[in-house]
Amino acid sequence: VMAVGLHDLSQSPTQYEQCLRSIGEIIQPYDRSGQFPVYGYGALLPQGGPTSHCFPLNVLDLEPFVTGVDGIVEAYRLAVDLVQMDGPTYFAPFLREVCGMVQQQVAQGVLKYFVILILTDGVIHDQQDTIDQLVWASRLSISVVIVGVGRGDDGGFERMDALCVEDGDDPLKASDGTIQEHDNVQFVEYDKYRCISQTALAREVLEELPEQLVFYMRSRGIRPPNMPPVPPQLAVSAQIINSNSPAQQIAQDYSRCVPGPDAHWVPDEASSLCAGCGAEFSTFRRRHHCRRCGQLFCSACSGQERPVPGLQLHEMVRVCDFCVLILNREAAIGQPSGLRV
Repeated sequence: VMAVGLHDLSQSPTQYEQCLRSIGEIIQPYDRSGQFPVYGYGALLPQGGPTSHCFPLNVLDLEPFVTGVDGIVEAYRLAVDLVQMDGPTYFAPFLREVCGMVQQQVAQGVLKYFVILILTDGVIHDQQDTIDQLVWASRLSISVVIVGVGRGDDGGFERMDALCVEDGDDPLKASDGTIQEHDNVQFVEYDKYRCISQTALAREVLEELPEQLVFYMRSRGIRPPNMPPVPPQLAVSAQIINSNSPAQQIAQDYSRCVPGPDAHWVPDEASSLCAGCGAEFSTFRRRHHCRRCGQLFCSACSGQERPVPGLQLHEMVRVCDFCVLILNREAAIGQPSGLRV
């Protein structure tokens, strides 16, 4: 259950209210509609019934969507005044609700990327169920940002850290053995950054989102507007990428569906735009091939070098930023592949 002291309305603004406004002002510009679905968890509602682990924060009409940061804060203050905090604290029910909503939109062809923002005091009683939902979310257009408020459970946020994969860590594993497709979860300790500056807080909240978004879009062959189409020989099977197979099996499936080494190299004349940032090539912005996927990039989008064991390239070679993420993930699961996207 969330610590009641953090929601003490006599201390205005409460710590949660400060966090909602600070983080809300950071993410609000990225949604042009200004409409945000906001849910609470771990409370007894005024309508009665058992403890609810997923309820619209606007508890009077049970409508999840509110307008702007002011609407979020208003709904929060109303909920704190009307509900009774109760445990245990479960994350999985509201993650399941949002993942289901996103999956429906994807099935309808809606092209949006979603960020789930979770505010918590660090208490959680359904760790494995939550991991199951985070693994599911890694196969959808979803990033999850967990923000710790206060001092954490027993003086720390170790349980939140356990939900996040750092460089070199094994990916999360669901109870059915499914492996997290990519790192889609980030934890930020609010108190650590709010005392520095809003800029520092914004940098920490947004730090991993661009890579996560690019990974999802590019792994599914989704390109920005006005970008040249992906050559047929480079297209990745949507059926495979959307499967529920463990990451190791997906890697094996990829290696069966891609062509031989001569087919994946994109000719210089095939594109005048960088496949990463979309910038136009010129005398001063030269083309560079990624030695793993074979696509054309500017130097800014292909400035790193890695060996590519799946293509028998054991020396350090130029690779694009996206393939760096893939290679890091292959190293984490211990199975290099010749995947070319």
